[in-house]
Amino acid sequence: MAVCITKAYGLDRIRARVPAWHAAMQAGKRAAPKCVATNAAGERCGGVRMRGADRCRCHLTGPERDATDIQRAVEARKKLRSTNTMRRADGETALRNIARRQLHRAWKRDPTVAGATLVLEDHDESRVLAWLAENHGLDLERRPFHDNGRPISARAIDRLRWAGTLALTQRITAEGGRRRVFAALRDDLAWWRKHHGELTP
Repeated sequence: MAVCITKAYGLDRIRARVPAWHAAMQAGKRAAPKCVATNAAGERCGGVRMRGADRCRCHLTGPERDATDIQRAVEARKKLRSTNTMRRADGETALRNIARRQLHRAWKRDPTVAGATLVLEDHDESRVLAWLAENHGLDLERRPFHDNGRPISARAIDRLRWAGTLALTQRITAEGGRRRVFAALRDDLAWWRKHHGELTP
């Protein structure tokens, strides 16, 4: 039977312990092994290392990051078999993050590879598509093409959906959304020109 933690322990008691919980988290971060990489200012990064590596998630790249992700995926799948709800959730999150990174890497080689890093409920998806249509003249449902006839790639569509989501949730301004839309379409057209040339009339 599910247990409501606020009823079991009392909301006031939980709130009273929040500062101590935050302090423990900060102490854990300070004590955790630190990234050995050098940042843009020429100083040691100091971020928390990824498990099994000597650098943080920002500085661990390339084949070394791939190897770390393989091990992370093994551990995440073990968590999925756990009877603990939080462990299973951690495993699911880790696998989603790994898959997202793999997709971004695939898109660097070919942005037309099918996939998306943003999952929305149907009503939220409709709002984002409507925002793109009303504010930027993009009808991704009926005409997912550039003006020159090239298809808008999966990577560009993902970036456009992120722009709409961030703008609608007011995490960026309307101008910020416009810049993101412009950049997504510009970069996509540049890739098509570089790899397939201009379309002939």
